[in-house]
Amino acid sequence: AIPEEMDLYQAAEMAGGFQIGVVAEAVQTEHVGANAAEAFATVGKAIEAGNRTINVTADNLDEALASGASHIILDESVKGETITLAQDISNVTIDANGTNVKFVVTGVAENVVLTNIVNTDAGNSVKLNGAKPGSSVTVKDSKLLSNAGTGSAAIIAGPNCDLTVENCEITGQGKSYGIYNSGACGALTVTDSTFTNHGSWAIQINNAVNGDLLIDGCTFETPDGVLKVLSGVKGDATFTNNTMIGCKGHDGAGVTALVCSTSAKYSPLVADGTITYAGNTLDGADWAQ
Repeated sequence: AIPEEMDLYQAAEMAGGFQIGVVAEAVQTEHVGANAAEAFATVGKAIEAGNRTINVTADNLDEALASGASHIILDESVKGETITLAQDISNVTIDANGTNVKFVVTGVAENVVLTNIVNTDAGNSVKLNGAKPGSSVTVKDSKLLSNAGTGSAAIIAGPNCDLTVENCEITGQGKSYGIYNSGACGALTVTDSTFTNHGSWAIQINNAVNGDLLIDGCTFETPDGVLKVLSGVKGDATFTNNTMIGCKGHDGAGVTALVCSTSAKYSPLVADGTITYAGNTLDGADWAQ
């Protein structure tokens, strides 16, 4: 307590001075949310908590990436946007927040995860054929829609990028692909994903897979073909624990065309390393290449 008789000059002479702490309690009545993050998000503020940045728009995504944040959540305002990742980035997860944003990678994207994309607009949800050498991108926990037309795919792979697809639902329409590239691609890993209603190959690489190929735990329902790698796999090729339902075999060639290395003769898949087929079913029956 401060004595009533103490005057300004006496207080100024006190050794070390003194401080008065004031504690106030307030209730926010506007721009409220279930928690502080949601409350600030409603007024368009980016909130950084450790390495997590939320409510990032297309305009300030580059700034958030440059800050070194390891987990970025996009604002809902990015709906329908095409976002180009041109700068060199690494070790970051970009959460699309359930919107139909599309990503184009033109820089080095090393250990970059793109997740929670829900595309209701058909087209290339993720395009990697412009990525620079040293890139590795994972697309996970997303629902993607392929456009109709030759060469159209939900994911365009790239020769300079290792691609991993995890727990995705990829739906086609017309003559479409799930994963496609007009040339080679880097190592390719596809796990626990579904490919439905593709009028062409669910996965087609028109040259080589320059690394290991792993297709595991996936469901292919009514595609015209499951997998085509024109120039084979430069590492190990593993096709395991996959379920194929109503697959036609491309151009009427039957089951021998479900997995192949050439379009003319539908030769079996070839690889420089070990080829493994195990645990696959075709219309409920055991299937081996």
